[in-house]
Amino acid sequence: MDDFHGALQEAVDEALLELSESVRSSLYWFLENYRDLKREEIPLKPEEFMKALKAIFGEGADIILKWVVRKLYAKLGLAFEEKAGWGFMDYVKQAEKQIG
Repeated sequence: MDDFHGALQEAVDEALLELSESVRSSLYWFLENYRDLKREEIPLKPEEFMKALKAIFGEGADIILKWVVRKLYAKLGLAFEEKAGWGFMDYVKQAEKQIG
């Protein structure tokens, strides 16, 4: 796994931990068993992860996704700046582009 995907996996782990260890474990279980998305596949399928969170939490998923993005940018040493109209995938693609 390259640096970007490793950083994204860590960012997801840490962001979900904000909800608690038991919630994080439950979410990973749900993603794997009901969305066919394993924990280690999330960095390769971030859009699927986003869609699954939105299906579970509705608009509340945006808060969790913002946590992931902020943690990702910090891990990559990038400055995070909110941009009007941008969503999770915009930030993820921009971060990947910036680190090459």
